[in-house]
Amino acid sequence: ARTSTLLNRLPYLPKADAYCTEAGGRIFYPIDINDECCHEEGSYTPLDYVADGDLKSFGLKEDMVWRERMERGGAGTEAYAGNEVFSNRCSGDESEEECMIDYESIEGFPFVQDEVPIDRRNGHLWDFASHLVEEEGFVLDTKSYSTCFRVNEKHQTKSDKFKALLAGDIGHPEATSGRAPTLAYPIVSGKKNCCQYIADELGLDLATESVCICDDDNDIEMALACSHTYIPSLTSKSMLGTLRKNGSDFTLTFGPDVGSTAATEAALNSIFNGNDR
Repeated sequence: ARTSTLLNRLPYLPKADAYCTEAGGRIFYPIDINDECCHEEGSYTPLDYVADGDLKSFGLKEDMVWRERMERGGAGTEAYAGNEVFSNRCSGDESEEECMIDYESIEGFPFVQDEVPIDRRNGHLWDFASHLVEEEGFVLDTKSYSTCFRVNEKHQTKSDKFKALLAGDIGHPEATSGRAPTLAYPIVSGKKNCCQYIADELGLDLATESVCICDDDNDIEMALACSHTYIPSLTSKSMLGTLRKNGSDFTLTFGPDVGSTAATEAALNSIFNGNDR
C-alpha cells in the first residue's frame, strides 16, 4: 500500500508491532506518547471498536536503518520529499523519525514539501523510471511512493511496451518488477525481504514462526517464505498456480457463501486459534 493509504487506514486497524508500506520499502513502529519526544495533539487514537488494550493513543517512527538500506539500494534520498511521516509541529530538538503525525490537521501529512520530479530523483530505481517515461513512453504512478513505483496497464498508450515490461524485455538489473499491476522497487526491498528483516528484529524464524494473509501476484515470494499462508480471495492465475504447486502450505478461506470480508475474518480466526498448519 501507499504510505498515505496506511495513514488513512490506521484508525480502523488494531495496533501492530510494525507497519509496512510501498511493497516493503518503508517500515514504521508505534511509539508511546511521553514528554521527551511526542506531541499529544499529533497522536493517533484507534476507533473505539477495537480491543480495549489497543485504544491508547500512539505515534509512529520510521525504521531508519531499513530506510538507509533502501536509499543505498536504489531508492535514493530525494523521493521522500512530500511523503515524510512526521508532524511539522516538531521542535528542532526532536529527531524527525520520532515526531508525531498530526491526524487532526492537514498540516501534519504530507509534510509541507513538494515532491521531487522523477528526473531529479537520485538512485537507480528512479533512473529506471526516467528511462521508462522518457525513452519508452510509459505513464507511471508515483503518488505517495518513495521506494517504488507502479505501472498500471490501463494508463498506458502502448500495449506492446507493457507486455515487454511484463516479459522482462524492458527492465533494470537493480529493480524488481511485480505483475498486474506492475510494481518496480529496489532488489533489496520487496515484501519477502521486509518480512525477513522484521522477523530478524523480533528474533523470529520467518520460515517456521510466521503466517501471512495475501491474494496477489506481488505477495507470492512472501507467501512462500512464511510457514503458512491464508488466501481470502484469488486475484490472479499466478497465485492459483502457486496454490496448486504448494497446496499444503496454503489455506483457502473463501467460498460460494463466504465473501472477502468474511474470508479475511475466517483467516484471522484460524490464526488466533492456532490453526496455522
